Amino acid sequence: LSSLIMPESDKPQHTCRLPTVIVVCTVGIFFIMLIAQGVVGAVYIHDCPLLPFIPFYLLVMGGSILLFCLIDCNVICFGSVFIFYFFWFFAG
Repeated sequence: LSSLIMPESDKPQHTCRLPTVIVVCTVGIFFIMLIAQGVVGAVYIHDCPLLPFIPFYLLVMGGSILLFCLIDCNVICFGSVFIFYFFWFFAG
């Protein structure tokens, strides 16, 4: 009977999954916001009389993240995309 009972060291340890859930939710919200930027930019591309480049900025920011998700990047590609987003963010 004692061989059927597992010792404490062999029992599976319960790990907290809360940080994983938080990261997944944060990344999901981030991608939803980028897709929404692209959609808003595409819908209102000709409807901003005051600053006509705002919809274009939103469209490029949202559309380029979809393109980035579709291609398989190495470290150099990822770095160049990061630099593009950094400067595109400050250009807007």
